[in-house]
Amino acid sequence: MAVLSNSKHERFAQLVAKGVSATDAYVSAGYSKGNARANAHRLSANDGILERIKELKTAVAEKVISAEIRRRNWRVQVLQNRVDRMLALSDARAIMFAMQRDEGYEFRVDTMAEEHAAILEGCRALPTAPVEPPADWKDAPPPPEYPKTMVHPGYPNGGATGLLVKDYRGKNAEQVVWKFNGALEGRLAEDLKQAAIEEGQWTEKRDFSGIVGIGIVKARLDAGRQRVADRKVARDAAAKAKA
Repeated sequence: MAVLSNSKHERFAQLVAKGVSATDAYVSAGYSKGNARANAHRLSANDGILERIKELKTAVAEKVISAEIRRRNWRVQVLQNRVDRMLALSDARAIMFAMQRDEGYEFRVDTMAEEHAAILEGCRALPTAPVEPPADWKDAPPPPEYPKTMVHPGYPNGGATGLLVKDYRGKNAEQVVWKFNGALEGRLAEDLKQAAIEEGQWTEKRDFSGIVGIGIVKARLDAGRQRVADRKVARDAAAKAKA
């Protein structure tokens, strides 16, 4: 949008865009103080002036952002804020998934010692179905206590590290899978690298294996000069022989 043709309107729009109140901008633009508040409100509602104010505010905001981007401290602070938020996300996810485990399974124990060791790992014994005693139960031996079927609750799947994310696979998304969140960790590493670059603490590794020493370079130059001198001597000798 072009500059407003009315210079007072343009001045009013510029002042409002900079944050000056409409009433003060109205007076500063050259209008009378009398009934300034109502007249300022009227100008603010004018479509052309309103559009110009929006345009000027956008331009001011872009200049501020552009100036900030050129400041190293501001860029480092932005990176620091991003890193802090990513770390907070990882910590929150660790709390959320702290109790998650892989699928449990059943197994058999044959002795009391094996059962006790399993219980210490958090396993539990499956209840056994009651056995109907035979007619001559008084003479029958008691049912054996072992083997027993135990249920293992599963092992921690690493979700408490905050580095994994839960996902679902299968036709109906019925299979739970845990995946390393490489995208977040990669973004975190990139931001840390960029912060180090901004602070002048990052140097790229260079491969010096192909660099030739100064002594070798001098020897090659001397050899080249000698070859040129030998060719000149040979040409001179050939020229004298023909003469």
